[in-house]
Amino acid sequence: MPERKIPDIGSQWRWGSWRFYTVILIANEHFETNAHPTMIIYLGRNGKIWAKTLTDFTNTMKKVKE
Repeated sequence: MPERKIPDIGSQWRWGSWRFYTVILIANEHFETNAHPTMIIYLGRNGKIWAKTLTDFTNTMKKVKE
């Protein structure tokens, strides 16, 4: 699989114009296969935890400038 930039733990991201999330965990980073893609686990401000594949995450989320 091609190398892609993995978000840093603790980095802030935005989906849409007003939903903000914090990356809390990276899963399958060291053993990525089609059956087990790299997953980004992130926390919303409402306390809910979400997960997306690295590809979906980088295609739909925008990094919040620090």
